[in-house]
Amino acid sequence: MVGIYSINQYDYDKIFDIVNNIFNEFGLDKRIKKGMNVVIKPDLTPSEEGKDFSSSNILVIKAVAKKVMLCEANVTIVDRTEGIFNEKSINEEYEKLGLLELEEQGINLNRDCKVVKADVKSDSDIDKVEIIATIKNADFVINLPKLKTHMLFGLCGATVNLFSSITSESMKNIFGKYEESSKISKIALMVARSIKNQFTIMDGIVAMDGNGYLNGNKVNFGHIIASDSLTELDYTVSKRICKMYKQLPIISEIIRVSQGKTDMLDNIEVREEKTKYKQFKFPLSVEKLSSLDKLLGKKVWPKINEKKCIKCKICVLRCPTKVIEEENHKIVMKNRHKCTRCMHCVSQCPVNAIYVKKMRVKISKKQIQMLNEAKGQNGNENKESIDG
Repeated sequence: MVGIYSINQYDYDKIFDIVNNIFNEFGLDKRIKKGMNVVIKPDLTPSEEGKDFSSSNILVIKAVAKKVMLCEANVTIVDRTEGIFNEKSINEEYEKLGLLELEEQGINLNRDCKVVKADVKSDSDIDKVEIIATIKNADFVINLPKLKTHMLFGLCGATVNLFSSITSESMKNIFGKYEESSKISKIALMVARSIKNQFTIMDGIVAMDGNGYLNGNKVNFGHIIASDSLTELDYTVSKRICKMYKQLPIISEIIRVSQGKTDMLDNIEVREEKTKYKQFKFPLSVEKLSSLDKLLGKKVWPKINEKKCIKCKICVLRCPTKVIEEENHKIVMKNRHKCTRCMHCVSQCPVNAIYVKKMRVKISKKQIQMLNEAKGQNGNENKESIDG
């Protein structure tokens, strides 16, 4: 079941009333017991200047935490950091997002930097990834995503938010190993579903469309969405905000896992007020990576606009394969054939100086052979896809 609740502004009392209704309607009052260790996993993506809508709103976090405390359970706010997962970076993130005030109200902020192996494998036996121990070991997890578009997954919702329970280093390893959005979406869903005893409350009061998950546009969506099932929630939301929702990589994976039974997904019980939903603008990269490659016979790749670039080096730090470098006081992309097209650079550039463009990337037969051997493939299997 999915519940969709209308609310047009961040008013704490109104948010708490909705959270209280969610707890009653979904039986969370009975499931969350005295003394349990409950983790709230919000989306704490640090916002760029002037964009305070990239992370879960503090009033929603507070309302959910207070309701858990009324159940006499222990509550802890937990999320990974963009950089190295240590106490220093965690504290910096809490301070930047204004969360330290929650501690003064008896709400715990996680500072435990322990990680555990998440035994998640794809068809190609991906290496074990590391997940934040506090989340993995919790008695109950309340997933608190922000409704946003995503350059790679299409939708940054319930599934992707729990996927980001893994460390940034693990995330980079995955993006560095796999190129296809379908493969990474498969891993994301496997990681998210490996976290037991979970419930999702999505902050969609103010959302983000366009080139999310960081550089998108503000959307006054006006809803909080809740569900026991992260896949049902993501499917239901995407269906309401995108006409081509089945083409979004993470939704395609949800359909695949459901054995293609879209009739079952289309008959999810939804409690909602009769309302019209805004259609979101989705990232161009989703369209280009999924269809233009096939239509044009060329791959689309990230490209740097030197005139727009402010040399902040965020792309250099985020690139998992170290394709982007600083050279002679310029940010350049070298050895483009090694790029996995994870789109981290495109989605996180604060001035939109990196965009996607169709182009041929020519490399030698020797390089093709080395790449194929590295991927465990044979001969010229990927030759056409590499050099266009």
